[in-house]
Amino acid sequence: MIHLALSTLTWVVVIILAVTLFIVLRKRSQAGKKGSSRPPPPPDLADMTIKDARVGDIVSISGFGDEFDDVDFVIEKRNRYEEEGFEWYELKGVYRGRQVWIEWEDDDHLEITATSPERELRLSELGLTEDDLARMDAEESRDNFVEWEGRKYYYQESCEAYYFKDCTGPGEGFYLWDFKAEQGDEFIAVEKWEGEPFGVFSGKVIQPYNVKVYKR
Repeated sequence: MIHLALSTLTWVVVIILAVTLFIVLRKRSQAGKKGSSRPPPPPDLADMTIKDARVGDIVSISGFGDEFDDVDFVIEKRNRYEEEGFEWYELKGVYRGRQVWIEWEDDDHLEITATSPERELRLSELGLTEDDLARMDAEESRDNFVEWEGRKYYYQESCEAYYFKDCTGPGEGFYLWDFKAEQGDEFIAVEKWEGEPFGVFSGKVIQPYNVKVYKR
């Protein structure tokens, strides 16, 4: 009877040890699976466009420099504009000590423009007065034009728009006139902010494939 009891006890101990070993091995297996789980793959930066650009990223504009070299700059500001529900975005940075603006809008297709303060003008250089701009705004005729450096720039539109610094806030209103070159991708923009003199800028339309965005 004693021998039978010992045998029974031995089997109980063996079963308990086996169950304990099974539990330990299972926990280690689960821990190993958790530790070996791979992090999610990084985003495909090759597919980045200007619409993905944020402050701190690098923008490269092919052929926009003084000698048709590339313009590379770090985005310091990202602002939003709005006009009657339509919106566009502005990215600002510095290239060789000069401010550069690049804007994009996506209405049916992606359109990008770039402007530098080195191309800032005055109304008098265009032969324009405030009364001329008021008349063009009232007429809304694309037959109206201005001349600069022997080229004609035709009236496209004029409107009141709103500026949202850093893409936030209630927005600040200003008035805008757009003129497009008779031939080519150049344009002239005239802005009037409350309490400020007229601002006149020239720039050009940039093809999306000429703009690259890099994460810094």
